[in-house]
Amino acid sequence: MRGVIAALLANPQPHIGKIYHLTRSTVREHAFLCTGVFEGAGAAQSPFRTFPVEPWRDELLKQGLPVHLVNHLAAMGNLHRAGRFDRMSDDVLTLTGQRPLSVQEF
Repeated sequence: MRGVIAALLANPQPHIGKIYHLTRSTVREHAFLCTGVFEGAGAAQSPFRTFPVEPWRDELLKQGLPVHLVNHLAAMGNLHRAGRFDRMSDDVLTLTGQRPLSVQEF
């Protein structure tokens, strides 16, 4: 991410009004990403598991979190589950000349 920011700040003019998708160059499922993070940190196994959003949402409300925050988290969970954020882009490579780091590399 620092490389992208540096590239934009070094020459901002050509980027005005553009939208970049700073994603990885391959789509990966959440279980793979979570496992990569925990393996990278030296953990023996990943705690990744799927669960229904509504009971989680209800529990967050019981714990006193603000309704607007809980609604946002639930919406994000549903969007992730629906694959709405699984997109690929070469924008990092285009902007920096380097491919984005994998979860394990990071």
